[in-house]
Amino acid sequence: MKKLTTILLMFVSFIWVSCVESYSPINEKDSSPPQILSTVPADGDAEVEVDSSIIITFTKAVDTVTVHEDSIITACNDEIFEQKLTPSEDMTSVTLSAETAMPEGATCEVEVKRTITDLFGLPLETDGSNASYKFSFSVASTIPSVTSTFPDEAQTLSTSEVEAITVTFSEDMNPSSITEKNILVSDCSGDVTYDNETKTATFTVTEGIEPRKSYKLIITGEVADQNGITMGEDVIINFSTGEE
Repeated sequence: MKKLTTILLMFVSFIWVSCVESYSPINEKDSSPPQILSTVPADGDAEVEVDSSIIITFTKAVDTVTVHEDSIITACNDEIFEQKLTPSEDMTSVTLSAETAMPEGATCEVEVKRTITDLFGLPLETDGSNASYKFSFSVASTIPSVTSTFPDEAQTLSTSEVEAITVTFSEDMNPSSITEKNILVSDCSGDVTYDNETKTATFTVTEGIEPRKSYKLIITGEVADQNGITMGEDVIINFSTGEE
């Protein structure tokens, strides 16, 4: 009887095992195509800092061989902005970074092409068509300012000390905006030059400085940085000359 029971149990086990479908998660192919889960900045973001990195996150791991400068392209004001692409260790995201800052006030668009695939070769799924995935954002603008002048406000100097009047700015300026029209001294004539390394404009007096007299150094709001962002408001420094 015991022998018969053992035989029956073996038979039932055989039938149950035969009916169960074998499963191997290692060999199973994931048939869902990769999609873009999120981006930083998000589409439509404004005031993005000029030194921000761009992060693209996918719904699954992608083949990093397909992630390169031809499959992800950033353009700011319609000009290609070169960036380094660094995939994450799990291959589910990529970070775009650059050695140079993005242009202030620019509109940037990132294009992610469908040539990017998952580990099984399935291409990126976008909107159901063959179009690339695109998102855009705008870069913040920093208004330039005057950080220091010589002479300072209300300073009294001898005429010989004000032969060269200087204005230092907060950032690199557009040299074409640093002219005698935009940097001037009341009742004086002079030549204006600009040193990009020190961000300093110099008004070299040619005539008009006299003792015991009040003057105004005027930096107009038309002075602009390298991205064309103007100061917007005039800066006026009052100074005077003393006895010879």
